[in-house]
Formats: sequence, structure tokens, C-alpha cells
Amino acid sequence: MLLLSLLIVAIVVLLGFIVFVITKKPHSNVPSRIEHYKILRELPSGGMSRIFIGERADGHTVVIKIPLERNPRGETLAKFLEEGILLSKLRHPHIVGLDEYGRTKLNGAETGFVALEYIDGYTLDRLVKGGKTFSEQEAAVIVASVADALAAVHRTGVYHRDVSTHNIMITYEGDKVKHVKLIDFGIAKWEGNGDYTTKDMMKEHYASPEQIKRETLDGCTDIFSLGVVFYELVTGHRAFQSWNRKILPFDPISLGVHISRQKNKLIMKMLELNPRKRIQLASDVVRTVGVPPLGGTEYEGLPHTRKGVFKKESRLFSFKKVFFTAGVLMSILIVMILLYHREERPSPRSAVKESTPVAKEPERVKINSGKSNEDEGTLIEQIPKATQKPPKKPAAKALNPQQNIRIKPSQYKVPKKPTVRASCPNCGKFLVGEGFRYCPYCKSSLPKRFWP
Repeated sequence: MLLLSLLIVAIVVLLGFIVFVITKKPHSNVPSRIEHYKILRELPSGGMSRIFIGERADGHTVVIKIPLERNPRGETLAKFLEEGILLSKLRHPHIVGLDEYGRTKLNGAETGFVALEYIDGYTLDRLVKGGKTFSEQEAAVIVASVADALAAVHRTGVYHRDVSTHNIMITYEGDKVKHVKLIDFGIAKWEGNGDYTTKDMMKEHYASPEQIKRETLDGCTDIFSLGVVFYELVTGHRAFQSWNRKILPFDPISLGVHISRQKNKLIMKMLELNPRKRIQLASDVVRTVGVPPLGGTEYEGLPHTRKGVFKKESRLFSFKKVFFTAGVLMSILIVMILLYHREERPSPRSAVKESTPVAKEPERVKINSGKSNEDEGTLIEQIPKATQKPPKKPAAKALNPQQNIRIKPSQYKVPKKPTVRASCPNCGKFLVGEGFRYCPYCKSSLPKRFWP
């Protein structure tokens, strides 16, 4: 009855989920306007906010962010608007620009918004996943530009805390890198702020050791994360595959990457696990990397190919996700059924073992050796010899075939059925017979229930 109830509940939940996902209209709750911005479309949402493409009255395109909560209040709304406050103090060619921020009403509920500069480009994460490879020169230009932006951020007493390939955008003009922009200051904080970055805010492969340990942070945490980005652009794979930050990765030259020793040493210096041994200033990274950031000397021929590199933007609704979720739920249900049946049917061998009591130790008797009075009362284990065998039964007398003897059916000797069918409690061998005082295999004494 319990199994049937679980099966019915699982099927109802699965069908309800499928119907909900199929009938859900992804864009039904997209507002038409936010303040004086006309909403054009919604982008895949971030971890803490919804993101829209909007248009000002003068036709200028912007990116608008609003909180995920419908009616955020108090501290939640204040934390969301912190990004606008921080960006209002940061003006740099390699930092995303701020258009406007503030409080507003949306569908009758009070909320906040942050309008940012629209960047017609791609995140480094999307480029790497699409198969884009970066030359040493191109990677150095990108890192120098981001380090230049971080130097400006740190000078104002702010640290980003979320530097990664997801938050660095690149725009191209032909085959040349046109802009490098550091974006998403959603979890950026003023230095000295007591708030810690929780694991749901960090990115597993880019967080610094002190960030994971929830220690007090400074600008060195951004330098570590930028070093991870530099390592990934040069080598093609991430420096850390998990939250573990106990061992440094192999340097790029050891992996066979053609890179100058100066940049190789810089990358490993940025990845130092101890913040005190790490490069302390982002401006030192700009000077050490060997190339100026964008806006300095113009670089020609930076390789880039747009064809077949980028993946399409993920849709809000996907049949693959529905079928995957349904498969996971059905698998869980099948496992529950199998476990339920397995608990109902214990194996016969385990049942015999459970019912078999533990064998008692052989009795110890006092034997007088007769040598002296001191030897009297010595405890000696009385264990049967290994050669001792059960007594043989006398053979039956053979009948003379010439004798004509009639035997009644009741006088036929019916062979006795074995009275013992159990495992030896000492050696585990299965014994079948009329009775045993000693195990024929291990020669140990058996409990009374085995006796004939």
C-alpha cells in the first residue's frame, strides 16, 4: 500500500511539472517599460538579478538589471543598488559605464533598477567555450586592460570579488580587439566592509583561497582571480578544477605552452596561495605584463574568427531540460521501488545466520595431573581431538535370499529425514544430517540443537 501511494504521488508530481513547464509563457511577465526605458527583450538572468535590453527615448540601447525578488525591501534592495553607487564613482574606459540607477515601481511593487552601458560583444567564457584560442599577445592585452581597470577600482577603496571569464567582455572591430570591459559589480564591496562572500556568490574555479576561507579580503583577491583568467587564456584550461586551493597548478611552460619566461613567472606570482607572497598591486601587473592596455600602442593582426565559434543563447524553455528532469525523477522512483523490494526479501542465508546463536566457548574443567599439590586445579580446555569421528552404526544383517519372508508394509524401514540443516557457527559450513556433536569440517564442538 505504501509503495502504491508513493508511485501515485511521484506520477502526479511529474505530470504536473511537465504541464507547468510546457504551458508556461517565458515572456509573459516581461514589463513593457521600466521608468523611461522601453524594454526590448529579456536576457538569461544572472544569479541575483533579471537582465533586460532597453532603449532610451533618444534611441540609445542600455542594459537594465532589476532584483529577482518581486518586492525586495530593506537590506535586500540596498545591496542591489550598491552596484549603481559603486559604478557612479568609477569612470574608466575598461569598466562598464553606468547610465542611471534608483528605485521604481513595477507591477505595483517597489523595486530597484540599474541601467548600464550596452556592450555589443562577447564574454571571455563564451569565447573559450566556443573554441576560441588566444595568442600570448592577445591574452596579455586583455589582462593588462583588466588589471588597469582593477587598479582604478582599488584606488577608490573597492574590490570586485568576482573577476572571471564570465565578467570580462570583449568587442572586436574586424580582427582587432576594440574594447575590453570589466562588468558585473553586483557583489563588489568597499574595503573594510565586514560582509563575506558566500559560496553561492563565488565562482568555484576563480575564487581566491582567502575568499573560500571567508577571511578578510583586499585587492589581492582580485589579482588572484585575474591570474586564473590569464592562466586559462594562455593554456586553454582552468588552473583549478574544484574548491581545493592547497596545490599550485603546473606553470604554462611545463605544460608545453610557448610563452615568455617573464609572463610565465608573472602568472605563477599572481596565483600564489599566500596573499602576502602574491603581487600586491594591480598596477604592478600592468607594468610587468610587458604590453600596455588598450588605448596605448595599437596592436595589429590580433587573430580572431567569428564563424562557428559562438554558441546560441540558451532559451528560457527547452524540451531537453524537461525530458532530463523527467528522466531523473523516474530514475529516483525506480531506485525507491528496488530498495523497497530488497528490504522485504532478505536472503535465506542471512536469515539462517541471524537465527543461529553465537557458539559458546568450550567448557574448561579442572584436571588433577597427579604430579604435585600445586598442579591441582589447573584449568585445561577439554577440546576433542581432530581425529575423533562420530561412532559408526552397526551394519544391518543381510537376509538369506532363499528364505521366503513376507514383510508387512508397516515394517518397511523408512529412512529418516535429516533433522539438522544449518550452518556451523564457527566455520560457516552448511551441515545436513541427523545430528552432530562436532563439526566434521573444523572439528569444533556444536551447540545442543545440533546434537542427534
